[in-house]
Amino acid sequence: MAYPTITRTWHISTTRSTYASLAATVGDGIYALKEALLLRGYTMWASSDGTTGPTDANDRTDRIAASTNFRTRATVAAAAQSWVMVKDGNGIYILITYQGATDNVFRVSYSVLGYTLAATKTHQPTATDERVLCSTVDMVSATTSGDRLFHIWVSSDAKAFRVAVAHASAWVGGMWGIEEIVPDTFAAAVTFTPTSVGYYFVVVGMGAASGILNNYSANAAGFLGNMIVGGVTYAITCGGVTEGYAGGSLQAFLSDSIATLQGDYLITPIDLVSNAVGAKGRVGSLVDWWIGGRSAGSGDVLDSANYIAMLVGANPTIWPWNGSTPTMA
Repeated sequence: MAYPTITRTWHISTTRSTYASLAATVGDGIYALKEALLLRGYTMWASSDGTTGPTDANDRTDRIAASTNFRTRATVAAAAQSWVMVKDGNGIYILITYQGATDNVFRVSYSVLGYTLAATKTHQPTATDERVLCSTVDMVSATTSGDRLFHIWVSSDAKAFRVAVAHASAWVGGMWGIEEIVPDTFAAAVTFTPTSVGYYFVVVGMGAASGILNNYSANAAGFLGNMIVGGVTYAITCGGVTEGYAGGSLQAFLSDSIATLQGDYLITPIDLVSNAVGAKGRVGSLVDWWIGGRSAGSGDVLDSANYIAMLVGANPTIWPWNGSTPTMA
């Protein structure tokens, strides 16, 4: 069977965090992500190492100059913490703050209009249109042993990134990112600019049955975006849909068996649908993101490792991969 065409140019990297502590693990991962984003054209906007923050709104100093600079955790917004903000190729401001109840938790959000620095610059910045992808959930596994592998996808146009974490030969924590999609055709009063969404999925949520093809659930599964309808801005929440029938996906219709006519399991694209009151309808199509029709294990690759399965079990999400054997432990 012909595999789907990969549209974007992805730069895919893996960073090993040799275990010392959960705080060190988080620092290693966020530093690696920041470096990967800046290398591909994202702009450093503002940052705090927990001790020193920006001098003012025009200070672009990178204070996360090493992984050790992202280790100051707070439990609330109004407290000193490590944070980093970058701007993507669509002008979206992406904020990652080391804020959470335990060391394996951090907060990820974004804004189109931009953030305002707190009076105390080491505190969390705020935005009127902020969309919070995750804030209270495990991001790297709470297990206090074993290395973590941070797998990072960044598009060459600086308009999409993805993050997934492996530990002990399995995906752990959550998978998250912010990326441009292909927008649908809208009514005259509807504006969707920039055409990007953010998302967070717990690992099990990357399968059709457990999240990707269901409604949004905070800190668990789904996509977030902003749309303007009739001059009013709506914070939309989206679930995925794929080719199917009234009872479910094509994969479910075939009982997750081989499609004899194609000679393989089916791989189908994903569209996003908003169920937000006042802004319901099709939002657009994900790019380089598919649902598969066979069971998979953590790090399983397809088609000479050009694709990778992002779930253990049936109907995995499938993402592009770089042709190598994934390092999972």
